[in-house]
Amino acid sequence: MNKPTKYTMHRLKRVITITHIINISYYKFPKNFVFGGEAHDFWEFIYIDKGEMIITAGEQDYLLKAGELAFHKPREFHDVRASGRTLANATVIAFVSKSRAMRYFHDKILFLNDFEKELLTSVVREAKRVFTTLENTPPSIMLNLSPDAPFGSDQMIVSQIEQLLISIRRRGDSISTKQRTMAPKLRQNYKKITLDVLNILENSMGEKLTLKDISRRLNISVSLLKQVFRKETGKSIIDYLIDIRVGEAKRLISEGIMNFTEIAEHLGYGNIYYFSRAFKAKTGMTPTEYAQSVEKTEF
Repeated sequence: MNKPTKYTMHRLKRVITITHIINISYYKFPKNFVFGGEAHDFWEFIYIDKGEMIITAGEQDYLLKAGELAFHKPREFHDVRASGRTLANATVIAFVSKSRAMRYFHDKILFLNDFEKELLTSVVREAKRVFTTLENTPPSIMLNLSPDAPFGSDQMIVSQIEQLLISIRRRGDSISTKQRTMAPKLRQNYKKITLDVLNILENSMGEKLTLKDISRRLNISVSLLKQVFRKETGKSIIDYLIDIRVGEAKRLISEGIMNFTEIAEHLGYGNIYYFSRAFKAKTGMTPTEYAQSVEKTEF
């Protein structure tokens, strides 16, 4: 009687496991694109397919060029904005992985080789078959699984991203972050531009300012002006101007010297209707309601 064949079973070691996909998108960024930033408890990476972008990771800014990929670890603040010099296309993928091997990707900026680029292209291609909505306008993310997705498509996506990560880890090759760190001088220029804008807004509260007016005074482009101001303050110039106008309106209403029409004219609003609408949008009250609340407080 023949002896039974002996088999050895090998438990497969999974060094990197992705459990959830949050975002797979291919974006075409305009020259003036600015995303104010966020932090979340999952991984994200951005790959520049064309052009260049400026990204923030933690407290440092980096210039990311075509062919380069940057990782954002969980809970790391990050943002992305146009460099102001060129259009840019990029793939952004966000996912959940608790694997210890993912620590390798902390603070990594790197080139992709041809094999890795093909994997990334395959991921985006397959995602278009799996999800009914593949957002192309950041930062909105609305991925919905398609009921007609080919068999095993979501598993193929995950396995390809895992292959990509393993390939990168095997190479052990990355760009020194110092090579892509934006010069301190440029950051100082950003701060100076922002302070100059704030000074113009504070001293021109009653003027009908446009972004073109401000950009001419500072001798920079409108797109760079918007980009720098949002990066440094977290707000658009228009939002900031409304904030200081409403703040001044509150002071004037409390003083009770001017009526609402005079306050509207003093702050550069064309008529009291626009003034009232802007005031209520910021405070939740009309000027009349605010005046009454002030009187009650004083009483």
